[in-house]
Amino acid sequence: MGDSMRKVRSGAPLVIPATTFNTFIDTARDFLDRQNQIRRTGLRDTRHSGIVLVKNASGEDRERFHVLGIKETIITPSDNEDEFKNKVALSGETPTEEDHRGKFVVLLEPLKTDAIGMGMALGLCPVKITVENEDHACADVNDGEAATLKSASTGAAQILWKEDGTGEKWAVIRLGTPPGLPPIYKTTADQSGTTVEAKLLRADGSLADGDTEELDVYTDAWKVRTNDLLILTQDADGLPVAMPIQGCDNAFPVPAGSGDSAETTTWDINAQPSGYGGVRVEKWFRLYWSGTSGDPVYQFTREAKYDSKGALLYVGPEVSSVAFGTDTCE
Repeated sequence: MGDSMRKVRSGAPLVIPATTFNTFIDTARDFLDRQNQIRRTGLRDTRHSGIVLVKNASGEDRERFHVLGIKETIITPSDNEDEFKNKVALSGETPTEEDHRGKFVVLLEPLKTDAIGMGMALGLCPVKITVENEDHACADVNDGEAATLKSASTGAAQILWKEDGTGEKWAVIRLGTPPGLPPIYKTTADQSGTTVEAKLLRADGSLADGDTEELDVYTDAWKVRTNDLLILTQDADGLPVAMPIQGCDNAFPVPAGSGDSAETTTWDINAQPSGYGGVRVEKWFRLYWSGTSGDPVYQFTREAKYDSKGALLYVGPEVSSVAFGTDTCE
């Protein structure tokens, strides 16, 4: 049997065997089927696990290397389970810190409004960063801004290289970096109400360059201070929460009373005595009995007030009351 797919020389008579013609038809049908499949789904195939298909749902045209916060998946299992399993396709919107911290993609091509293109969700890519501190080693979404990320001490993107200086700078990032531990800040002044001046503490123990930052000790996420040790914990939703300072060297001491005398010292986060940060309560509850039969046993308690995040705001004076009588004690 001759070669049915043999090329024809220039000037030679053209004779197309049936097997050759049928192969052409099968190839054309396969091409048209694949084109129709692409038109039906509107999605291109992406083989790289870190590159995903992204729909620009931000309401504005976006440039290459702009940032979109992940809103939802385009194809759900209920829509088409096979397509959901075979293609990761996401809808992206203008990023906000509240909704998209650690949840964003960097566009790899310009996208018109509602167009679908490729975005980097995991891996290395260039991007512009609003650098607030040259010592920042990470970046995350810039609230309400799609053109850049914002530098930070911790975030979903690790900065591998960036231009010198602060402001809007080009950088190379690694997407997919775990947030890691919160940064550590060292206070440079006494706490005033709910705010404190502090600087980022480097790994070698030195302070970062630049101006101090004013931190709100109860609402600033991802902050940890040393010396007076304000440490973050997590709430029920896994969000960082700053807890009040307890047992620190420069915390305001609230002593316990003595005997049957109630101690009247109080503490208020908004009216701390100068030179102190936080509070150390010696005893929240104590009992007292004179030792004489017939004398009652007194209990002394303090009122504590907390905000909605569980942070201590106020420590009241000791209040005494009779716990129980001792009429039958010998």
